[in-house]
Amino acid sequence: MKNVIYEQIKASMHKVLSLMLVVVLCITTARVADAATVSANVTMDKSSYVAGEEHVISYDHLSGSARWWAVYKRTDIPGIAGVTSKMWAYMNGENGTIRFSDADSSSECTWSNLPIGEYKLCLFGDESKNNNGEYTVKAECYFTIVAGNAPAAPLSVTYERSSVRKGVADGKVTITNAESNDIDTYALYWGNNEGPFEGYDPILVSANKTGTTEYEFLANMAIPDNTTKLYAFSKKGNAVSLTGASVAVDKNAVYNGSEKPYLKFTVMSDLHVQADPGFLHNVHLKKALNDIVTNAPDSDAIVCVGDITDFGQSEQYAQLKSIFKSVKGLPEVVFTAGNHEFRDDTGYDAQVKRFLDFTGYDNIYYSTEFAGCTFVVCGTETTQKGEEKWNHSCHFSEEQIAWLDKTLEEACAKDKPVFLFNHQPLYDTTSGSLEGQNWDGIRENDEVRAILDKYPTVTMFTGHTHWELEAIRQFFNGNGVSFSAFNDGSVGYLWTDEDKHKEGSTGLYVEVYGDRILVKGRNFDDGHWVTKAQFIVDYDKVLNLKKTKENVAALKSKNDSKTVAKALVAETEKLYASLTKEQKKLVVDYDKITAAAKALIGTYDKTIRVSNGAVYLGDTLLKNQKVTIGGKVYITDAAGKIIKNKVITFNKTLMALDKNGQIVKNKLVTINKKKYICDKAGKVLKGNKLVKFAKKNYIVDKNGVVAQGKWMKLKGKKYYAEKTGVLVCNKTKKIGKKKYTFNKKCVCVK
Repeated sequence: MKNVIYEQIKASMHKVLSLMLVVVLCITTARVADAATVSANVTMDKSSYVAGEEHVISYDHLSGSARWWAVYKRTDIPGIAGVTSKMWAYMNGENGTIRFSDADSSSECTWSNLPIGEYKLCLFGDESKNNNGEYTVKAECYFTIVAGNAPAAPLSVTYERSSVRKGVADGKVTITNAESNDIDTYALYWGNNEGPFEGYDPILVSANKTGTTEYEFLANMAIPDNTTKLYAFSKKGNAVSLTGASVAVDKNAVYNGSEKPYLKFTVMSDLHVQADPGFLHNVHLKKALNDIVTNAPDSDAIVCVGDITDFGQSEQYAQLKSIFKSVKGLPEVVFTAGNHEFRDDTGYDAQVKRFLDFTGYDNIYYSTEFAGCTFVVCGTETTQKGEEKWNHSCHFSEEQIAWLDKTLEEACAKDKPVFLFNHQPLYDTTSGSLEGQNWDGIRENDEVRAILDKYPTVTMFTGHTHWELEAIRQFFNGNGVSFSAFNDGSVGYLWTDEDKHKEGSTGLYVEVYGDRILVKGRNFDDGHWVTKAQFIVDYDKVLNLKKTKENVAALKSKNDSKTVAKALVAETEKLYASLTKEQKKLVVDYDKITAAAKALIGTYDKTIRVSNGAVYLGDTLLKNQKVTIGGKVYITDAAGKIIKNKVITFNKTLMALDKNGQIVKNKLVTINKKKYICDKAGKVLKGNKLVKFAKKNYIVDKNGVVAQGKWMKLKGKKYYAEKTGVLVCNKTKKIGKKKYTFNKKCVCVK
């Protein structure tokens, strides 16, 4: 995207100039096949419109049985491969007047949200169709959409990123609302110091009317490479604020774009190609293929995930072949069969043969490889005609289910990403498959889901639902615990969360790196990246989970090599530390098994070790024993645990153990609010007697507890112990309401 501020100023200048000039209605002569006929004319009520303003078209002498108008960017040439209109609608009669609002039901845009810019309106008639099935323009005129009254800019924006994963946007954006509360939405853009990136759709956030507006990035949403700032602009209808607020993005949170993926491919589905070369779906496909050649010239593959034709008819396959052949520089194409490949009345077997003849495959399901990564392609094995519930669903035979399990097991053993393609999604994974959305899925859903749940290195791509990429769940994140899945939208047309048809054409660009998979949503129709549909799959964490499980299994077998065991324990602990909480739950008995492995290592080293608070010598648990660890002495209980912060009798000797479990020696110690005196051997002094320690006098009872803050009587003599335990000696002291005198031996004499 060009700098938004520049575009808005430019648009405003157009408005000013248009107001200074007399409004001239444009009348342009069309290209005509027959010079003898009267030329068609078209005019508009204005040459410059404020964003959201209604447009009125007047036309005459438009012949033919089929007539329509369409709006293009001013620089677009209708009929050129990849060029499609912004909005269009049919017209009645050779002469008449029509409003843009009449096109709402058949347009990508509507008149009320046609973006700011320069456009041309073209008239078409069916007799203008050439031998290639393309239409030529009968008449055209130009107009401009300007900003109008731009809304106030947001006051500020902050970004609190919560992810520690490089390239992942996870976190919260807080926008301090514009001074005016007349704002519909805020538009968020990634960008650099020069402004928002060109060619990226904004993330639109509904504005609160007061205070602040908050937005939480979806989990694992990607930050584009080389991002340095996040921008926020205000929107009111189609008008955008002339300036925006920005916040710096930590350079350590972003990839710098220097690393190259080792595999690149594009995923698209629901082409719905028809025999008519000028049909909109066909035009969408050709534009998408040109987009791939332009944006991924070194791509390894294109994967078409089903509904490649509208009815699976021979003439549609012929047109599909012609479209692919017309675009030069394409990589290898992988095809998946969808329910629309089986929609005519020739029967399933005949339609399968037609699909296999076109693709050159031996079976409806198969696997292939690109850059060492396995591509697993599934397909329906019946059409379930007569069972309305399953008419558009996918059916897996027992043979295909067994094949899928075996193929994934072998592929996932290679420590490379595995990609699975099926036209219909599994239920409750991606957009269109969620509860209440009522799109058909895989008939054997539970069986297939149980298989995929075993293989977290699998990423699944599906189509069928046509759900737009901005929908509620375009990405199903397995988070290394299970498989991940993506909805790839549709090349032919789209569907929304509001359960409505929408013109458009989308797909996914996929880049595979050593530690991650980057999936980037693409709007083929307008040539923009769908910012809200860019995600990172944490492949390094997925592999770490797999490796940790394997290591724990190896430790469980108790490898008898000390060197190998030590290395395996160290590697396993490191991998385990890198896992998420959900992944750690899948590593069964990790603590128990690694402790056993460490005990095994201890056996070889003949050293005492502590594991989970218990003391071992090799594999032997040391119970009720005095042990020396690192030159310090401890005592264990009946469970082998180190006894801490207690006074115990061990081998008929009373001992005090501090908070760390060490035997206290030659010290006055407090344990559980009681004081004890330990001699140099670690023995607690006891026996209802006077004790002199560190030049101070104390009395200890039969359990070794030091008297504190009370009178004591020994052999008919009275003593008084301070709260510290020290006896009062050689002085007079008031105790309670009386004064008492103590001699040098601490005896109370009066």
